[in-house]
Amino acid sequence: NWAKSFFNLGLLLAFFSWAWDARVIRSQVLSLRERDFTRVAILSGMSTMKIVYKQLLPHVLPIVFTTFINNMSWAVGMEITLAYLGLGIDPTVPTIGTMLQRAIYRQALFLGLWWWLAAPIVTAVLLFIALYWLSTSISEYLDPRARFQRIGAK
Repeated sequence: NWAKSFFNLGLLLAFFSWAWDARVIRSQVLSLRERDFTRVAILSGMSTMKIVYKQLLPHVLPIVFTTFINNMSWAVGMEITLAYLGLGIDPTVPTIGTMLQRAIYRQALFLGLWWWLAAPIVTAVLLFIALYWLSTSISEYLDPRARFQRIGAK
């Protein structure tokens, strides 16, 4: 069952990529904890949950979403690489990596079948560009500093 294999591959890739994201998010939270607006909220008697939701979450959410989308891009690249090397999921499942591997193995360029290579490469490039644009647009939309710049505040 190839769906179960994709799920297992996703879990494996998530297992190896969570530490960097946790470190980035933790450093952002520790940085925000030392800022003046957080200290004012603590001294004014705000509850911990209210501080998290009102003060910290608006600054951390852009980082969480962008790292999640960047991890999706990384996972797609790893799946392409593993499938190309023959270490991915079932080799009969048509993924971008298996399509590239088959095209190169069967010498598609020498036979004049350039579209065997062009289709998966263009698909991968367009997917990476789309994920990058999604990541930057979500970051710009959710980031409080960018929101203030959009409305013209200083």
